[in-house]
Amino acid sequence: MTKYSIIGSCVSRDILTVMKDKPVGTYIGRTSLAAIGSKPSTWAQSLPLEFTAKAHPWHHRMINADFQKTHEEMLAEMAGDFVLIDLIDERGGLIEYEPGHYVTYSEIMKMSNYARVTDRATIVGFTEAWAPHWYGALPRFASILRKHIPEDKIIIHHAYYADHSKIGTNANRHLERMYAEIQRLFPAAASIRASERNLQGDPDHRWGAAPYHYVPGYYEEMGEMLFSIAEGRSTGSGAIIAEPTVKKGRFAALRRLVALRG
Repeated sequence: MTKYSIIGSCVSRDILTVMKDKPVGTYIGRTSLAAIGSKPSTWAQSLPLEFTAKAHPWHHRMINADFQKTHEEMLAEMAGDFVLIDLIDERGGLIEYEPGHYVTYSEIMKMSNYARVTDRATIVGFTEAWAPHWYGALPRFASILRKHIPEDKIIIHHAYYADHSKIGTNANRHLERMYAEIQRLFPAAASIRASERNLQGDPDHRWGAAPYHYVPGYYEEMGEMLFSIAEGRSTGSGAIIAEPTVKKGRFAALRRLVALRG
């Protein structure tokens, strides 16, 4: 069975959740690409991680990985999988604890004692002040990823905000540039992007209303594209697949999209 791992967010995970047999491998989420490959945080090594609210074991793993920098071990777990990359979780921003070395200022980090003890200022995501830090750290991430994942196994999921507000427009402006840079670094990777008709927020989404919680048609369309790539019907070469290249009805399991509504 084809298996997919993720370096990204719930927008990629939710595509896989509705696919038959849930073929999800390793999932690195709530993590900026800029944080992968940084030096471990020395002060965090002696501080037990605690949460202010109930946290899933996966949350613990992500925070520990971000501070202890065990991401490369997780990338090694992805060997043989297709690896789906999206950039929605870059919205949280970064904390630079040493020059050029970062942890992700994510929602789950805010729930932990680590957020309270660090004295470093947050570099807010999707801002002009943040951009040089992210782009400057990207070659380090690319080098580590190449060690473990063949380029033809990488799928870039061009996920955007389904929001035309000032915040959404700004985020999408940054995301457009960021995806282009990822594609430049991995020119043989496949790229998938939903059609405009499905780039819509769902107010009844299982995880609540947000500009990156989409209508069911989004996940169906993207799932069809993933199957196309896995079956060899579509290849990388830098082209963005904007429509499925297989016939409708091939993916009956994806019709269970009502699951995303609760």
